[in-house]
Amino acid sequence: MTPAARILVVAPHPDDETLGCGGTLARKAAAGCDVFIAVLTDGSGLFTHALKITRDPSPTEVSELRKDETRRAIAILGLRQDRLFFFDFKDGTLDANSDVAADRLARLWREINPGEVYCTSKYEGHKDHVATERIVREARARAGSSANVMHYITTLAYGTSLGDVAEEVVMLDIIDVLPLKRRAVAQFHCHLGIVSPQQRVPLCADFDQYLTNAEPFIMPGRLHSTKNVA
Repeated sequence: MTPAARILVVAPHPDDETLGCGGTLARKAAAGCDVFIAVLTDGSGLFTHALKITRDPSPTEVSELRKDETRRAIAILGLRQDRLFFFDFKDGTLDANSDVAADRLARLWREINPGEVYCTSKYEGHKDHVATERIVREARARAGSSANVMHYITTLAYGTSLGDVAEEVVMLDIIDVLPLKRRAVAQFHCHLGIVSPQQRVPLCADFDQYLTNAEPFIMPGRLHSTKNVA
């Protein structure tokens, strides 16, 4: 398989790959591309950070729940389990571990030799998402790669819109695989359901903002514009 047919997706947390670009990944897999996913953090801090819940479930249990959710989600999208890698840095620590993370990612990068790489951008609101963009840039340099890097979007920083992005934004049509993405997103019960007896409501009412007919990608190095791509 040529490098152009290999795609590496770098996700800050378990679920970002599906929320941000799950439809595109489903289309790529259906077209015969080999899709690899590297999840950088263990996702363990979700309940600790959002709800101050540290037991029932514990952070370790939350991490395992979220990893299982991601496994189910990517299976629905048509992706292979043996192409999924968990780096297991502690949630919220990518800044502190950026050098080690970049080194590990560069090793995987050289092994895969992808033609395209998808990751979060510097415009995101979560510090792990912003750190992921830097880690990917550094890993690309260390791997000596010329792969095309595209930035999917999960949650932009507060007060930021796509109109504020300095680079070109491409809207990739996913309407044909939207039912698949809807099923995949429904696997994220840690966000959408009641997981702890200490909860009264889910963390998120829904993930409808990710279930639109097109997924936006920021194209670094290109001047600002917006266009739709089938």
